[in-house]
Amino acid sequence: MQLHEKIKVLRELNKWTQEEMAHRLNMSISGYGSIERGESNVNFSRLGRIVEAFGMNMFEFLSFGEGTSVSQTNSSRNFNHHFGQFYNSKFKGNSGERVEQLELLVQQKDHEIEYLKQHLIDLKQQILDLREMNSLLKKEK
Repeated sequence: MQLHEKIKVLRELNKWTQEEMAHRLNMSISGYGSIERGESNVNFSRLGRIVEAFGMNMFEFLSFGEGTSVSQTNSSRNFNHHFGQFYNSKFKGNSGERVEQLELLVQQKDHEIEYLKQHLIDLKQQILDLREMNSLLKKEK
């Protein structure tokens, strides 16, 4: 199960609307919806807040739904979830599953690091621009 699918299923299991979830995460409804649809990457800190909203730890979240079946009928939107002991349980699984989940965690963290690096570059440029503006203003006096 992909990350965005887990988020959607857990939200629905909690009987929360997208609006409620977006409010819990202090973000826009459309922004949250794009996460559920898999249209946007979730940075590590936001993923942490999502996991926290569900009352889980990262390993519980990452192991949630693994080896389970989820079926959906298009007309009634009734879900048949068989999650066994994954929901609100301690992490269980073989070492291969653990490695896969840890790799996903590292990948999410790498995405956030890249985002923060770019943000730092942007901030440095803003500082340079502000210094230049400040210098020009001083010359005008």
